[in-house]
Amino acid sequence: MKTCKVFLIGLMLSVLLFTSGIAEETRLLRFPDIHGERIVFVYGGDLWTVSSAGGLARRLTSFEGYEAFPKFSPDGKRIAFTAAYDGNGDVYVMPAEGGEPHRLTYCPSGGQPSGGLTLDDWIIDWFPNGKEILFRSRREAFPAAKLYRISVEGGFPEALRLPEAGLASFSPDGGKIAYNRKSREFRTWKRYYGGTAQDIWIYDLKTDAVERITDWKGTDNMPMWHQEKIYFTSDREHKLNLYCYDIKNKDIRKITNHKEYDVKWPSLGPNAIVYENGGYLYVLDLATEKTKKITVEVPAERILTRPTWEKVSDMILDYSLSPSAKRALFTARGEVFTVPEEKGETRNLTQTPVIREVMAAWSPDGKWVAYLSDRTGEYELYIRPQDGSGEEERITSDGECYRFRPIWSPDSKKLLYSDKKLRLFYVDIEKKEPVLVDRAE
Repeated sequence: MKTCKVFLIGLMLSVLLFTSGIAEETRLLRFPDIHGERIVFVYGGDLWTVSSAGGLARRLTSFEGYEAFPKFSPDGKRIAFTAAYDGNGDVYVMPAEGGEPHRLTYCPSGGQPSGGLTLDDWIIDWFPNGKEILFRSRREAFPAAKLYRISVEGGFPEALRLPEAGLASFSPDGGKIAYNRKSREFRTWKRYYGGTAQDIWIYDLKTDAVERITDWKGTDNMPMWHQEKIYFTSDREHKLNLYCYDIKNKDIRKITNHKEYDVKWPSLGPNAIVYENGGYLYVLDLATEKTKKITVEVPAERILTRPTWEKVSDMILDYSLSPSAKRALFTARGEVFTVPEEKGETRNLTQTPVIREVMAAWSPDGKWVAYLSDRTGEYELYIRPQDGSGEEERITSDGECYRFRPIWSPDSKKLLYSDKKLRLFYVDIEKKEPVLVDRAE
């Protein structure tokens, strides 16, 4: 009996160790949507679904291309999304439990690539009646986009009378939308105050009346209309967080307080908002306005994490010659290489697959190669022996902004470099103390 118990305990431990090895928390979850107890999201270019409490996710699609922007129907039985099954981004609908996607739009314009997907027809939301879908398209103009409606049974899309629009959300009765006139969600402009800064507007579908409800000089986007409130993201306090606009008294309140990462791609469900932050998913309960992070485990094969050999000859960013002109220096795909003029070995000096090295420079005495590396999270200056022997040596430790290509002094004892703050420095490779030479006004 004792032997049997020991065997069972050992078996249970083995199962736990095995499952814990494969069921780990997954990051880089994108474009989520929520309906009741279920969340749909994008991971690795495919649609997945998971409990709104988190847990093990289930794959819905496996197309080698890209699917994005999934949205549950009002009854939760179907999912609309954008996919490039036939070469360009179109709107599709499929059962929420999985099944064959049904194509609704046909736009062969080629669109604007973004993350592997052409944004021809971008799913925005379902009409509250569940019979039509709202999508955005540049089929009539570029770069401006317009909103269109199309029946879930198919047919010809009908343009809304708005001359331009981005993301949008319906009022509960379906008679109005809260929307952004401009759309730049895939731009990497943080804390942007320029001409395409976004505000929230309300548009009446019956009267064509428009009303502007935010006027922050930065970003107010991703509107979500729930009852008498419109939730949206804003960078009023530096990071994008969720805010709430009260339609009755026109007050604006801050709802979330994420300090490290922006709130990205929030989406409204019947009773909650799901959003991405730092690659993880969070759920905001609309009754309490309390948010919680959920743990999602994606049992994907993760093909791209496998070690592979890569051809980098078409990925070269910069190049130069050794002082003797017997070898050439290249940086490609985040590594530093030297290549012989005719005979000899190609040397990968850095061999750091998870670190990026760029802008290499050979010292005039032929002994050292200097380069910028993001090993610490910021680009710092390093040197190492040109023959591949020995370890790299860190020269700077004050990285606060992007630096540009280093230049060696003729005696190979100093490095000169500039940075994005328009400053010029030199640093002695022995003392390792940068000296400010000049700064542009």
